[in-house]
Amino acid sequence: MKKADKVKLFYIVSISLLFILSSCVDTGVQVIPSSLDFNSQVKIVNLAPTTGSASIKLLKSVANDDGSYSVKSLQDISGLAVGDEYPSAGQDFMEVNSGYFYLLVNGNSDSLKVKLETDRKERLFLLEDTSKTVFLTPKILRYTWQTKDSEQDTALYPANMTSISFLNGAPDVAIDGIGISSSSTDTTISVSLAQGDAFGYTKFKAPASFTITFMSGEDTLSTATVNAQAKGRYSAVIFGSKSSNSLQTKVFTDD
Repeated sequence: MKKADKVKLFYIVSISLLFILSSCVDTGVQVIPSSLDFNSQVKIVNLAPTTGSASIKLLKSVANDDGSYSVKSLQDISGLAVGDEYPSAGQDFMEVNSGYFYLLVNGNSDSLKVKLETDRKERLFLLEDTSKTVFLTPKILRYTWQTKDSEQDTALYPANMTSISFLNGAPDVAIDGIGISSSSTDTTISVSLAQGDAFGYTKFKAPASFTITFMSGEDTLSTATVNAQAKGRYSAVIFGSKSSNSLQTKVFTDD
């Protein structure tokens, strides 16, 4: 075969391969932005009863020019009551550089360490176990670039639907059922949630007013109501303790 013919054959084969490969790309997958800002969005939720109206310091591990690390104070939060979130309801999530963070609660020298993932929107739940030890349970909500009006995110925000997730923050009870009722919905979800466990977002017709009931066996533990909007996303949590008869449920707006 002549050299010119070999070159022609090479180009024909190359073009054919490019066509075949391009036809195999899944255009339905999540579109990732061309550049990432390496930030995270976060809210802190106090579900630890013995902390009371908690004072919290948010610290960040920062790399120095010499390769060492130091801790920088980012935010002082005072008076975060049990069942409340910071920033408060209706306010935007804090935007911070991704990486390792430490929380000091009520001046306790034992810091709580957590890694905030790049370009994620997260909640940090302060919980406490049966020995009253406070710990952190992070929950990733979504990527920061996902929006209700984006064509690529219709699966995340379907029209005429709302999404609710569920978290067990109580130290002395296991959740095995969650009741959801509205004018058009009446269902019970079978789950198995120990403290700190979550059940992912479940979609329901909206807008609607939902009554959410956490259950264990035959016991109805706690109930809350939320007026859920279409394309809205919410986190329903149970916290307190059964032994002290202080169980309660609260619903937080994620989007």
